[in-house]
Amino acid sequence: MFAAGAPLDEPGGATATVDRIVEIGGPGRLRLVHANDSKDVRGAFKDRHEKIGQGHIGTAAFAELLHHPATEGVPFILETPGSRSADDPDIGLLKELRA
Repeated sequence: MFAAGAPLDEPGGATATVDRIVEIGGPGRLRLVHANDSKDVRGAFKDRHEKIGQGHIGTAAFAELLHHPATEGVPFILETPGSRSADDPDIGLLKELRA
């Protein structure tokens, strides 16, 4: 979404983006969130992954996503550099942001 221009990097942008997804797709249709920060700026049409909080999206957007009612119970698939490791710090960071 960010690579296509969604304003996830702005305060309230993640909430507005999920609201729009629900508006278009309908309630209960969001089934998965692909989670990574971005090495590239919004709207660059590039999907180059970065660690959470170390790219152009930032941690505030992930906190918004994790607290949006439409993401309750929806799995987040972490795909950041090093995320295949069970002790990847991004896992703990996302858990913190969810709390």
